[in-house]
Amino acid sequence: MNCRRRPRLALLALAVTAGALVPVMGPRAAQADPVLCERALSSESAKFTRSATLALQRCEDAKVIGTVPPATDCSTDGGVVNAIGRAQAKLARKVAIRCGGQDHTCGTDDDESLVSIGWGAIGTCPGLKGASCGNAIGNCGDIVTCLACVGQAAAGQTVGAVRHGLAGELLSALDRPGEHEVLPRPAEGPAEVLGRPPERTPQQRLPRPG
Repeated sequence: MNCRRRPRLALLALAVTAGALVPVMGPRAAQADPVLCERALSSESAKFTRSATLALQRCEDAKVIGTVPPATDCSTDGGVVNAIGRAQAKLARKVAIRCGGQDHTCGTDDDESLVSIGWGAIGTCPGLKGASCGNAIGNCGDIVTCLACVGQAAAGQTVGAVRHGLAGELLSALDRPGEHEVLPRPAEGPAEVLGRPPERTPQQRLPRPG
């Protein structure tokens, strides 16, 4: 047999064997990999928080340039709500693939156990200070709800801190105009206005030796 074909055949044999074993394996064998599940929870929740932050920041920028009314509450703005909703749906889909077992659905018997992914002792969502995130945790779908709530709250607090921080810096600069002066001082006399040379010093008035 050609030696080059052996690795391919070995891989094919492993694939066929694995496919044949799936129907006879126990429920645990069909469950998701806990490591992959944990990674998905971490990476996808970070992506969700980033998407929520960008949606809120775009809204705040639009208020500054005048494309939306200054009094707009970005947390309830239709465009922001839709963007965050899409990001949460993507978060739920990705987590279900990695944590929801063979059927890729959270809340069924083949889910990765909460204990194996570090959520076994967490009965309710830990939440975030200033946010009302306290849903019960029973499966990976509940974890998604918790992560989305915390992520959205974190995004709102981040954008708010940046907005208020910049406003504070601007007000502070206005209170100390001398320390931030960037424009040249206006001319102080008619000589500067007319372009005449400045008056000579007494030393310059002395006649030169012949």
